[in-house]
Amino acid sequence: FSSNSDAQAVSVRSIVTAVCLIAISVWWDEWMTYFMSGSNISRSHFPLALLLPFLLLCILNTVAHRCCPRRALTKPELLVVLGTGLVAISVPYDGVTGHLISIIASPYYFATPENQWGTYVHDAIPPWLVPSNAQNEMVVFFEGLPVGQAMPVGVWMTPLFWWSCLVGALCLAVFCLVVMLRKQWMQNERLSYPLVEAGSLLSDTEIGGQMETQLRSPLFWVAFGLVMALKLVNVGSYFSPAFPRISIEGGNFQALPDFPRLITRVSFYAIGFSYFARLDVLLSVWFFIFTTACEVYVFNILGYKLGASPSQWGSQALGHQSLGALLFLACWSLWMARRHLGQVWRKATGKDPSIDDSEELLSYRTSVFGFIGAFLFCAGWLL
Repeated sequence: FSSNSDAQAVSVRSIVTAVCLIAISVWWDEWMTYFMSGSNISRSHFPLALLLPFLLLCILNTVAHRCCPRRALTKPELLVVLGTGLVAISVPYDGVTGHLISIIASPYYFATPENQWGTYVHDAIPPWLVPSNAQNEMVVFFEGLPVGQAMPVGVWMTPLFWWSCLVGALCLAVFCLVVMLRKQWMQNERLSYPLVEAGSLLSDTEIGGQMETQLRSPLFWVAFGLVMALKLVNVGSYFSPAFPRISIEGGNFQALPDFPRLITRVSFYAIGFSYFARLDVLLSVWFFIFTTACEVYVFNILGYKLGASPSQWGSQALGHQSLGALLFLACWSLWMARRHLGQVWRKATGKDPSIDDSEELLSYRTSVFGFIGAFLFCAGWLL
């Protein structure tokens, strides 16, 4: 696709840049968690594992617009890099691979006479679902590869292929669903997307753009310097006790003996989120945090075991309520979009060819039947 200018968004250099950025982000994410035992830098709406490399790319691109404008990436190209990176960074470690690889490697390695998995579980596992441990391949996976022995990758090929098919079908179903609902969300309901707004601001690297304006602002550098200094000191204290720790980012408060502990800290991430969020959303955030804390307080007094907890985030009752709220919001969103979804269906089935779907990434016909096909594939896979 193309932007309003003559620059093409999906270009060779944007794809190459995206691949390089993804490689750096994934390597950093894996290295931080597995080798440094540090923070999970891919678990957030704007993962730090992608944010920092992308920010550095935008800064370098701002300099390139000054020194060599022809080689600088355009804003549409940077948005392609950002969108590709956000999808890719959701896969490694805590996204898909960390859980998937560890779970499918476990049934044979962790089988013991006490849990009796060999008697009750192994016969029910299809051979294409998990890798075999016939030659101690899973022992090698968990305990390390002996010197001079080749990596037994063959046992992984078939299970990873079929699990990748399932994950790919789920991704296709979600993509088709987003195509069907995009117009409803963006044009009819005019939903705001703070994450996209932040990425759009960073991508505006042209001369006189928002990125250059921010980099020239003394107030920005004062705020950035204070926050970064605090973070670097606390990072150092995490790895070495020689560094003092500034504890304004952690703490809790308990108003009454049975009242759940409330988190009291200065969260710069929450401040950044609040800058882009709507005021009514911010009102509901703290209102429901306080309301649920009062609810858990009542559970603690009454001794309701399912809801009692020293913190409201540990209450199972609130977990069930959260799931109910999510299901209600999903159903309500579909109900609000019923007229639009009716148009999508009529366009897909050819009953109303006049409905325009030229601005979508897929036609409504492709998205509807792609969603149905992916759903049927997932159902057959699970069956």
